[in-house]
Amino acid sequence: MTSTYGGVEQRWVLIYSEARQAQAQRTVAKQLLKHSDKDSKAFKKLCGTPCACEADAWQALATYERSLQATFLRETTVRPSSRYGKRGRPGPGAQPDQVVYQIDGALASRVAAHQALIDQHSCFILATNALDTIQLPPHEVLDGYKGQMHAERGFRFLKDPQFFASSLSRKKPERIMAL
Repeated sequence: MTSTYGGVEQRWVLIYSEARQAQAQRTVAKQLLKHSDKDSKAFKKLCGTPCACEADAWQALATYERSLQATFLRETTVRPSSRYGKRGRPGPGAQPDQVVYQIDGALASRVAAHQALIDQHSCFILATNALDTIQLPPHEVLDGYKGQMHAERGFRFLKDPQFFASSLSRKKPERIMAL
């Protein structure tokens, strides 16, 4: 696709790398585990929080559901729970002091999103200012990118401090030839 970035017309080539897929699987698994742990801790905290009315509980559940990243809610319910003024088991005819509502349910992971993230992490973009696809096809853009390594190695050699011939200050030509 063509794009203008930084005021320069460019052609972007999206490359899918099978070699990158194994690393992408590890990266995505690590990210999803981190997010699902975070989601489950927050859900456990939400389930332990009493709400004053049923509408508040459903509102808290809807707010929480919007924040989910790696999981989704399954089988959620809001149940009333009686609270008594004294500690211990209430007597047979005791009336509750208040009724609070608590959330119950389960979380499940998003499998479809998992594969989509792996595919996304397995790709990278190469940009070129050669806009003609006939003159420079996508496989040649990739070959040029891979060939950069050889040129960079040559420049690294030239920048090496041991290579600097101009830093030598010898008066006799025999001494320079000896180096």
